[in-house]
Amino acid sequence: MPQEGVSERIPFRGIRRKIAEAMMHSINTTAHFQVMDEADVTQIDRKRKAISELIGRKLSMLPFVMTAVTKALKKHPSMNSTVDDFVEEILLHSNVHLGCAVDTDNGLMVPVIKNADALSPVQLADETTRLAKACRDRSIPREELSGSTFTISNVGSYGGMYSTPIINYPEVGILAIGRTKEQVLTKDGAFYAGLILPLSVSCDHRVVDGAEAARFLRTIIELLENPEELIPTI
Repeated sequence: MPQEGVSERIPFRGIRRKIAEAMMHSINTTAHFQVMDEADVTQIDRKRKAISELIGRKLSMLPFVMTAVTKALKKHPSMNSTVDDFVEEILLHSNVHLGCAVDTDNGLMVPVIKNADALSPVQLADETTRLAKACRDRSIPREELSGSTFTISNVGSYGGMYSTPIINYPEVGILAIGRTKEQVLTKDGAFYAGLILPLSVSCDHRVVDGAEAARFLRTIIELLENPEELIPTI
């Protein structure tokens, strides 16, 4: 029966349906807990520009955040784990297989950068570009859409600041990256114009304590705020 004001009926199926089912399973299974903070990315932004000039093409902030995440996951291994609820086991992973949410015309897809902890920011940028293109033209093989141990969602590329991302089950954590903003900051009593990057972590409270999630996020921030530790050489 026609309803007043309804201009179109769109079947709830395909990728959109699978995304919805995965999200609901995550919400109904995991105990979501969020931690949010900001990183001063003024110095790493300068390094980003220097590397971009060196290689002759522009890099975004994303691969540098990815690098910080892979290093932080090594320091906080409980965040780089998955849950097997069927046998009631927590699986700790020695390698970082990084999922990166990609927005496509057909819905959200999460391709996986395998062994991301072994890649440089430039290599991570190349892999992200390749996988995103494969997602959008529907050429990505199924094996590159599974096996992630932690996921990043770059909501800031669309203008968002903070979010409460839904965990990509069976992982136990996900990081949402917000939009960088210029802000007046202080250091050692002096004012300066800096760049702030909002970060939001969701974790499965069944596996990760809130304090550990906060420490994980703090490690990411410390790495981003100290480029010489994040990327010793360019």
